[in-house]
Amino acid sequence: MAREKVDECVVIKDLVYSLKELIEKIIEGKTNIFTIGEDDSYNRLSPIDDVEDFIDVGCLQCPHCLDLTYLWKSFDCFLSKLLPIREKYYKIHEDFDKLAHIEENLPTVEEYVYLQREKYNKRKFNKNRFDKLIKILANNEIDVEKLDLICKETLDLKQKLYEAIRALHHEFILSKKTDQMDTVLDQMVPMLREQVFNWEDVNLDHECKIVYFDQNIIDKYDEDSNFKSHVDLLKNNKKYIFVYSPYNIEEALKCKNKEWQNLYFAIIRKLTDNHILLKIDGNIKVKKEDPIYSVQRASVLKEGTDAAEKLNLIQDEENRLLFPDFFSKQHIIKINSNLDSFLKWQDASQVNVIPFNIDKAMTDSFRGLNDCDEICKDDHENYIYNFNKYLNLVGYKRDKKAKTIKSNYYDVEHIIYARICDIFVTKDKKLRERAKLIYKRLGIKTKVCDEEDFMSYTK
Repeated sequence: MAREKVDECVVIKDLVYSLKELIEKIIEGKTNIFTIGEDDSYNRLSPIDDVEDFIDVGCLQCPHCLDLTYLWKSFDCFLSKLLPIREKYYKIHEDFDKLAHIEENLPTVEEYVYLQREKYNKRKFNKNRFDKLIKILANNEIDVEKLDLICKETLDLKQKLYEAIRALHHEFILSKKTDQMDTVLDQMVPMLREQVFNWEDVNLDHECKIVYFDQNIIDKYDEDSNFKSHVDLLKNNKKYIFVYSPYNIEEALKCKNKEWQNLYFAIIRKLTDNHILLKIDGNIKVKKEDPIYSVQRASVLKEGTDAAEKLNLIQDEENRLLFPDFFSKQHIIKINSNLDSFLKWQDASQVNVIPFNIDKAMTDSFRGLNDCDEICKDDHENYIYNFNKYLNLVGYKRDKKAKTIKSNYYDVEHIIYARICDIFVTKDKKLRERAKLIYKRLGIKTKVCDEEDFMSYTK
């Protein structure tokens, strides 16, 4: 029985891969929608008939079985919408052929629909081409009004098809989200079991200022002798203490060059004298601990960290699907010049920016972002996470490339950890602007600056 179970799950694993591949092609427009169910990509799913009974029940212990259950139901729902659309579409083609297919040079229904759509939208409309088409139809005594009706029906079907694909796309996004969230949760058990801490308490002079560098400024400390001399002088005067966080370490581990990593950790030791920001009992505190322990903890969490980065990319994909207007050039210019107008949707006189009925989990986390005065320090971290998500959604200082979208995972953590410091230094302009905005809204006094401002400020 166990052997049969293993064989069945291997089949299901292959089916999950094939189904995901087909769904991605549909979403990306790389397959002919109207041949689904007839071509090879769909035929590869034929073993699904052998496990349909199993899919209805599902295997609660196997992620591949759960994936297939969820994806197949979403895909089956898509097919139930597609098949009547396809049947109607073929009928329209037949009707068009009867009216228009008199000679080889006459347009296809797709060309006619395209020209009609451009006519209605009044953009990039080739009037000469359209007039020529109408003349050909008139010369052949073809009923243009009937063609227009066919055109409208076709456009309606295309809209229904678009909505079906969009729904499938969203279900696929939710499936990918679940995959990555499962990975993050799976990491929690070894994290709790294997994490080792070796920190010591630190007695700080209340006049001593705490300074936090992100990775690019730590690199500058190593590479720029003038900057290094300035920082070392501040350290020797005992008026400033420099700290690192676990996320400085996690970022460094993304580089696969072990020699560079070891050099980087040595620089952190020299810069910070092993002073680290650690989250203890929900609060961030300054302790002393060699970076090697952060390296060990981050290594245990590597898969979870990778999954968290991918979640950022998937969230961006979902935002683009659900809120395309927030990604238009006009909107980006507007919000980056006047963000305040987008932060007042709770005011009864304001128009809601976010259609709250689309994603309750997402929008519930955004409610209350304007009530900064009522947020206690214990809730600052959740506020920063949610406000950062909101800024990603509406497009304020939003990253565009996949690499920087993924790195936003570290950016928000830098903002969270740096909030207990006196100074946060980063070269990243977008990160600086976001940190300044968030700190201002929460009444956090941390100064955010680049390396040049830091040197001027600390002279």
